[in-house]
Amino acid sequence: MHDVVLAVTFGSFSYGYCASILANIFTHAEFFEYLDLDPEGPNASHANSLIAAFNALLYVGGFVGCCLYPISSSRLGRRFPLGVGSVLVIVGGALQAGTTHNAMMCVARVVTGVGIGHFLPGCPLYQAEVAPAHNRGFLVGLHAAVVGAGFAVAQWIGVAFFNVPGQAGWRVPLALQCVSPLFMLCIVPFLPESPRWLYLAGEIDKAEKTIMRLHRDRTDPSNAYALAEFRTIKAQLDLEAQNRRSLWDGLRDPHLRKRFVFGFLVNTASQSSGSIVILTYSSVIYGRLGFSAFLQGILAGVWTTLLMLFNFLGGILTDKLGRVKQLVLGLLGCLFCLIMEVILTAIYADQDSTSGNAAATFFIFLFVCFFAAGVECPSFVYSSEIFPAGWRALGVGIALSAVQMWSAILNGAAAIAFENIKWFPTKGLTLEEISKAFGDATAEDTSALESLPVSPEQEKAVTNLKEEIYIDAVDPTRSLSRRQAKHLIRGLIAGLRAASLEKGDCICVHSFNNVSVKQADISGSAASAEVEVSYITRTNPGYTNYELQHHLKTSRTKLVIAQPDLYAEVFRAAKACGILERNVLTFDSQVQESLHPTSWHKLLQHGEEDWERFDDLSVAQSTPACILFSSGTTGLPKAALLSHYNLVAQHTLLQEQVSKPYRVSSLAY
Repeated sequence: MHDVVLAVTFGSFSYGYCASILANIFTHAEFFEYLDLDPEGPNASHANSLIAAFNALLYVGGFVGCCLYPISSSRLGRRFPLGVGSVLVIVGGALQAGTTHNAMMCVARVVTGVGIGHFLPGCPLYQAEVAPAHNRGFLVGLHAAVVGAGFAVAQWIGVAFFNVPGQAGWRVPLALQCVSPLFMLCIVPFLPESPRWLYLAGEIDKAEKTIMRLHRDRTDPSNAYALAEFRTIKAQLDLEAQNRRSLWDGLRDPHLRKRFVFGFLVNTASQSSGSIVILTYSSVIYGRLGFSAFLQGILAGVWTTLLMLFNFLGGILTDKLGRVKQLVLGLLGCLFCLIMEVILTAIYADQDSTSGNAAATFFIFLFVCFFAAGVECPSFVYSSEIFPAGWRALGVGIALSAVQMWSAILNGAAAIAFENIKWFPTKGLTLEEISKAFGDATAEDTSALESLPVSPEQEKAVTNLKEEIYIDAVDPTRSLSRRQAKHLIRGLIAGLRAASLEKGDCICVHSFNNVSVKQADISGSAASAEVEVSYITRTNPGYTNYELQHHLKTSRTKLVIAQPDLYAEVFRAAKACGILERNVLTFDSQVQESLHPTSWHKLLQHGEEDWERFDDLSVAQSTPACILFSSGTTGLPKAALLSHYNLVAQHTLLQEQVSKPYRVSSLAY
């Protein structure tokens, strides 16, 4: 009997692998490049919508599969839908591995989803109907444990293929979806049919022989236990047959209706815990917490391994604690972990806090322990055993359709939510500027002044705000006025603070001179003047990779902004220096590379904040503003740190002491 229960878990494993593997594919730049998706570029909204669709459509198909399962299971037996699911997953996995277009990928995900939608209710229901009462919780709990094993294997496959170049790095893991259902398809003809379904189908003798074979016990040579169990099954099914009702009449029965409601709500609670979003978008969550792409895969692998192990523990606890007590304790534990996770993520996401990120990661791992042992495992067991035999296929199908329904909804919304949900800081902003931060249409700051009588001094001040202070000599349409510079500086100050640069960190600009570089130069100095944590440095665009690494290490750079055609080189140097990938930005997201760079405009998504003026000479002299390097003609370039006091002194020397009746312009180097 145990070998029969274990054989069915090929379907459980297939469900876990198929549900998890795409999260690993999202770490492969070649996947996005092949399908022409850019989650960080100007078409990020379209790309993120497709990513959400890839994830959600699997569960849309799964929901359809759960709804179709009761039809075939009730009429053709418990084995038949397992075979149907196997064929569909094999076809869907093959289509995903051979995908050539986004539409093909979407169709393949739906086909795979319909297949695993047959496995999700089919495996635990079959296990429940062939297992003896005294250890049914453990045996049905194996379904959850092996689903966790599928999750874990998918994550470790992702780690193994992380550095595999080309399309093989993502096509092979997708193709491996076909392996487990292929084994399942080969095994199905040799599985004994459920004795309860056989009795319902009128094959009474065959049902008796099957239960004798399944529950044979060496300590009970007369099969007294199996015979007693068969008599109980026979009596109960005969009673149910006498009271057989239509679907409508059954739903009007309060006892049966309560079962449907409880089964659906238990699985709704399981999915509403957020586990499926953590699983599917693990790369996004760990990435926001500052972990590299490779380490994201390692952490996801450990998380899913814990899911498997604690599901196994949950199967043991189910027969000891009872289903309801186990669910209550598990949900309370999940609630505590999620509260702590939300608090820590809100504070430390996208920031360089080792302790904060470690604490947030700890609660992600503690969460999976409570979820696997206390929620997922007993929910499968409870759903598969509360329905009477004649209603079991329909009841389990409806109960577990909640898993697919909520997975589709949550995964479909999560990608867009991760991209768009932000908290806008309002410190230092006028009420009108707050409207602008939220994207409202706002009038220019000086529009009201222009319609009022003004003094010559006021008119000069307004004119100065409009004056262009930086003009691109090659393309004069690219310019920067005083007003624009002020808003950009305030926006970048807010962005740099949100990036949590610590004291002594450096912002590096790797670019030829242009208007955008001037914005970064001014903002970097202003930010350091405000919070005394960072300073700015400029590199030589002609640096070799070795010289660039020397510059980044010497200046202790933590955030780099590069021009597009120099991005690939600075990305490699920054990676070698241990700079976080999310802190390597570009002045333009249109980079023809498979690196999928992030535009520096992400720093402008945190509202605006003002800077403080120095009123203490010692602070001005001790606060670094920028670090300059020598040409390196006699060796590696040497660094010289300039304070804000030095910077102001240099600008004072360059100022015209006697005003002229005409405008004086300087050509920037």
